[in-house]
Amino acid sequence: GTLPDCRRTDKLVNGLHEVNNRSRKINGFWALAGDYDPHSGDSHQQDSSALLANASAKIAAMKVLNIATTTVVAPKGAVRELTLSDGTVVVLNAGSKISYPVSFYGSERKVKLTGEAFFNVAKDIAHPFVVTAGDMVATVLGTQFDLNAWKEDNVMLTLVSGLVRVRDRRDNGRMAMVWPGQSATLGVDDNITTAEADTTLALKWKNGIFAFANTKITDAIDEINRWYGVSIQIDRALPASHTLTLEQPRSTGLKALVDVICKENGMQAVYKGDEIMLMRVDD
Repeated sequence: GTLPDCRRTDKLVNGLHEVNNRSRKINGFWALAGDYDPHSGDSHQQDSSALLANASAKIAAMKVLNIATTTVVAPKGAVRELTLSDGTVVVLNAGSKISYPVSFYGSERKVKLTGEAFFNVAKDIAHPFVVTAGDMVATVLGTQFDLNAWKEDNVMLTLVSGLVRVRDRRDNGRMAMVWPGQSATLGVDDNITTAEADTTLALKWKNGIFAFANTKITDAIDEINRWYGVSIQIDRALPASHTLTLEQPRSTGLKALVDVICKENGMQAVYKGDEIMLMRVDD
């Protein structure tokens, strides 16, 4: 049967009080809630219709906050750490960019990444954390992972803890589950592949170290360029398959790092103004 009027009203008011408590966090948006004064102490100053209008305005305010996005870019020569409204901690690699809502609202917590970042996601089973990077979409509940999306057609996620589902944002049905100690790569062939990963190596950038292990030299040089804000070019005579294995602190001076690369790879550096050309030394 139907509830008596007083019970319906009590149920409505209790529900609205819950909305009021959520919206209390958004101090700058009380004006959108009309004339209702939450600090007046008079819980009977409005009838249920006015309370409903008040709650609707507050929900609208929360949606405005969700629509309002912030974009943060890590400068050259530095990483940038930030904490999102849900408590998630993000560490951006140099030159990386992340866009996210001022306050999360709705069923998912969505952010967009360009470049590379480490995520320590606050656990919230009811609201999955969703990262879009290139054509990869990663959905998590609470976990730690590195996401490298410098190349939008070759995005790699390395999982430290928790569980992540990755998919192709183009809704082509490609999807994979990633477990701790694994990586998932969405490559130029549009396939998602998983493999065992060296999580320690993947996170060394976050700890201030250049770490390359059989890395394509073009990819390694791109990372060095982003960090120092320079333009190092590679001699076309050097095979495209050439790889670089190296560990050096990011605090190393640029010339000292170039000298190490040249010494260990049979190369020489030619300095021309702001550009550096790495040349292969003929035998």
